[in-house]
Amino acid sequence: MPALYVVAFLLLAGALTFLQALALAWLASLAIWVAIGALIGVTKAVVATILAIVFVLPALILSIKPLRAALISRSVLAAFRKILPDMSSTERDAIEAGTVWNAKLFSGRPRWDTLLAHGTPVLTQEEQSFLDNECAQLCELSNDWNPLPSGKISRRKRGRTSRRTASSA
Repeated sequence: MPALYVVAFLLLAGALTFLQALALAWLASLAIWVAIGALIGVTKAVVATILAIVFVLPALILSIKPLRAALISRSVLAAFRKILPDMSSTERDAIEAGTVWNAKLFSGRPRWDTLLAHGTPVLTQEEQSFLDNECAQLCELSNDWNPLPSGKISRRKRGRTSRRTASSA
């Protein structure tokens, strides 16, 4: 009978994992599993108490948000703050420079209907000119067998070439 009790627990845990059940479902299932074990005589009162402490108490702490925040999240966040370096001004500028669109996209759960409602972005005249001219020139100058040295396009644009470029031409 105890083996069947353990197998029932493993099946229950597997089903909850497969269904990606919420923490409250885990809490309820574990509490019912411990109670049934005590009621049908598979576990004695001491074992049921130990099971409740080992399984139900952590599930209770993890499933109730204010309790989890008070007992776990604050101390973990404080430990991470001690370990991680302070944010540099460059990092802060990069984060603050992002748009609302970026924030929604990188939140982990973007609302795609809202993001797609913004429509297709349009390049400014200066951006389109850069793609049409400088990028096209760069593509014409380079190929897979003879890569373009960095800065060559800017020197050519200004009408100057370096000695290395002049001698190799």
